[in-house]
Amino acid sequence: MHSGHLEMARLARITCHLDRIVFIPCQQSPFKSRATVASGKDRSEMLRLALRDKGFHHWAEVSELELERPGPSYSWETVQAMALEYPGARLFWIMGGDQWLSLGNWARADYLADHLEFIVFARDNVPLVAHYRFRGQLIPFDRPESATLIRQGKWDQDWLTPATVQYIQEHRLYPSFS
Repeated sequence: MHSGHLEMARLARITCHLDRIVFIPCQQSPFKSRATVASGKDRSEMLRLALRDKGFHHWAEVSELELERPGPSYSWETVQAMALEYPGARLFWIMGGDQWLSLGNWARADYLADHLEFIVFARDNVPLVAHYRFRGQLIPFDRPESATLIRQGKWDQDWLTPATVQYIQEHRLYPSFS
């Protein structure tokens, strides 16, 4: 959870008039290697620390819904569970432009199109076109933060909250991080 993610949440809340934002760390992405990320417990705790550090905990929360399920996390299953937890609520999915471009390849993309609205943040002046079937809003977003760079130890001090930095260092989550 870096400052780019936090800023996306803040902007989405303001721009789209959202009451609440729920961060849902996944157990295992079907698109990523497990070896490159901290454990679900660690990621969940870093999220909580970052939200508290920024004062966002009044309108944002962390759900461990996907961490409680075994195996890969599929978004359509999460949307089903969230619809049961928040009956009648309009559900939004906040994502970066890189995910938006691959959305058509996600499992049960048709289900997502029927049950969600997307808030998409476009980085690096990459033009994003609207998918014919997905409803959502595209928001320009030009920030340098990158989770990959942070894991590699190539980060700027302002990208992470102090409590998150302390947690990463105390738990030695990323070998190149000092």
